[in-house]
Amino acid sequence: MLIHSVRLIVSPFLISLLSLNEPPPEGHDEKEDYTVIMGQEMYSRPYTEKEIREVFSKLGMEIIKVEKETVSSKAYGTEHTIIVIMQKL
Repeated sequence: MLIHSVRLIVSPFLISLLSLNEPPPEGHDEKEDYTVIMGQEMYSRPYTEKEIREVFSKLGMEIIKVEKETVSSKAYGTEHTIIVIMQKL
């Protein structure tokens, strides 16, 4: 019951964090949309800030902050990421 009450209090101020890969500055090759992750072929493509804004504005979300960074790891190499904080209007 306590969790349900907290959900009711928090829901009008819903804040979401979204982190996705973003195309590198030199552009994106659509042939790379399918990749092998942990032995499974998966559809995985980067998204632009414009695409994110268009989709989530239609869902009544206000973009509060956008951060971009480049992350490197042994498993995935260099990835360009976009982090978006948004709030339900």
